[in-house]
Amino acid sequence: MSRSSTRNPPNLLRSEIRHFIFCLALSKDLSLDRGNKNFKMEFPPDEWNIFAAGDFELAEPRSAGDWGAEVMAQVRSNGRIMDHWRVALGGSKILEASFPLLTFFPAATNLPPWKLTYQQFPRDVKIRRNMVSSAWLDVVNLLASHEFLLSDADDQPVDVQQATQAIKALPARQSGAGAIRWCVSVTAAGKLELQLQALPSSANILTGKPIFNR
Repeated sequence: MSRSSTRNPPNLLRSEIRHFIFCLALSKDLSLDRGNKNFKMEFPPDEWNIFAAGDFELAEPRSAGDWGAEVMAQVRSNGRIMDHWRVALGGSKILEASFPLLTFFPAATNLPPWKLTYQQFPRDVKIRRNMVSSAWLDVVNLLASHEFLLSDADDQPVDVQQATQAIKALPARQSGAGAIRWCVSVTAAGKLELQLQALPSSANILTGKPIFNR
């Protein structure tokens, strides 16, 4: 299939959905910018591959690199793109990002300078269908469920229960909230990029606001 066929508007009246395409967004080469929590990928692909539509929902990236992403779109037998598409991530290395807990509690001057480290296999990052981001997740809930590695300024492990109790004990004026999510974006240079995004608000509030839930 030629790349130009993806630029045609969807035609909902002709042909049943029988295929979907894998758009290879990244293979082996990846530059990791840990400071900005960005994982940069190559896009657009050199080729488009066509597969049976029955594998669309659960298909995994076929790229063999450390990290990889593939954009999948449903197409009709006449080659026109349908409305449904998804981004799947994969790879053999763990995605990792670290940031201060005080990022979400800037007024809590009594909290120690603890550091949160978030790790996840690319295959476990669930980008939502027809969207470029995962669901928002509450930072405090992730901490309580041991989804974060918690450490002190010397990178020594900190007891999670100690941290959650310290957060609950904060006075109202020092309390805070935070949520994180994964998001796939395209840079000004045309490169595909995986970002770990964070905002100082609860996941419920962010999910309820359309501008933050794309």
